[in-house]
Amino acid sequence: MCRRLLWTGLSAVISFSFARANPVVLTFLNEFSADPEHQWVELCARPLTIGDTWLTGWRITTSCSECTLDCLLPDGGMVVIDSQGLANHEVGSGTFRLNPEEDVITLHTPGWDEGVGYPRTPTDIGAAPCPPLHGSSSFWNHCPYMEQCFNWYMDSTPTPGAENDDYSTIAGHVLVDYLPDNSQLYVYASGPYGNRCVGETCLTTSYTVPGLGAGPYQLSATMIWPHGSWNGERPDLVEVGYSQVLTGVVIDLRTIGVTEKGPKPQASSLKPHATVVRGVLWLEPASSIKHQATSRLLDAAGRKVLDLHPGANDVSRLAPGVYFVSERSATSGKRSAVAVRKVVVTR
Repeated sequence: MCRRLLWTGLSAVISFSFARANPVVLTFLNEFSADPEHQWVELCARPLTIGDTWLTGWRITTSCSECTLDCLLPDGGMVVIDSQGLANHEVGSGTFRLNPEEDVITLHTPGWDEGVGYPRTPTDIGAAPCPPLHGSSSFWNHCPYMEQCFNWYMDSTPTPGAENDDYSTIAGHVLVDYLPDNSQLYVYASGPYGNRCVGETCLTTSYTVPGLGAGPYQLSATMIWPHGSWNGERPDLVEVGYSQVLTGVVIDLRTIGVTEKGPKPQASSLKPHATVVRGVLWLEPASSIKHQATSRLLDAAGRKVLDLHPGANDVSRLAPGVYFVSERSATSGKRSAVAVRKVVVTR
């Protein structure tokens, strides 16, 4: 009964996430080694906290093995599957073996299958580099406030049952003419050994992009504010070494072919105050000629997601995150004025 309840709870989390367009992706494969002396795969439930989960009946297949699991994945913890544990019936039954040169690991759960193959480039959620001899391939899975980041990278110091390490990092700052209120800055690194890694900041131009493998990267930056965005990229590739923290890397949005969408922000028209709402967003009813107004709800990229009206507005179907209420009012004979305020939609 307990095992059934635990799996039902996990299914509910996953179903709720996708039904409500939650951008968080739940994945379990976290690290593996193809070393002929000791081959293993590590499972870890990230980035959601889902409680203890029984893996009874789950299967793992490779090109040369198959096993059926019967073990507990503790909340916030990890479980390592290898042939020794299977032979002793500590984690299930069957065998776990890998082709050291090329293989695909597939985890079969009651609800879906997920897998990772190697060697693959560019690396991504299901594509890993070939693990080095006596090393491993490790998964970077990070979920900052707005965007989840994935990457598989080579790790010469395996950490079965512990947190992954030895990823590379690029850090620095972005040059801009000015920093608008309510702005968000995203820096993306794209290369053969890291294709979906991003650093994001709020109200600062410093950035850090972690979770990378060693290799060359194209860096691009996007600054988003309620009325539009600017973006550009660094003209040359940035080379980062194994397990290196490369600092002082500059991206210049002032001189690189900048794409500007929308008018430049006026600081006086932006309000940094943020309102947290759950399910219903309330707008004060019009009280004067001021509200010959149009109100819209914008996402972090400045795209309209909802037309708003005075009173209660249903936002329960929106993904949790940062949005902006844009109110444009006009009075007779005067130019329109735009007021923007930040709201955070939660559940």
